[in-house]
Amino acid sequence: MNSDCSHLYLRIHRLRGGSWWCREIVARHIRPEVGGRLIWLKGWNELGYPDALQPLVEWVSESEDWTTEWDVERDEYTRRIVAEAETLLLGECPPS
Repeated sequence: MNSDCSHLYLRIHRLRGGSWWCREIVARHIRPEVGGRLIWLKGWNELGYPDALQPLVEWVSESEDWTTEWDVERDEYTRRIVAEAETLLLGECPPS
């Protein structure tokens, strides 16, 4: 397999993985923060930071940075991660 085909194959594999993680997040088969972190590391970073994944990555980052001193409950970030995963499942594929 030449390098162009290998790169395309890896991209398709990562996109499918991202969709799978989104479905797992929405179905609550995986903690949203964990699935979101996997999408961040294995999708957003390795796919060249597609704009469509940025909102999810931002909510995961906020969830990781959360402290009890904030005026928002941590569960709010979990809800936002799930909502963004739902949005991604309804959106264009591959994400731009």
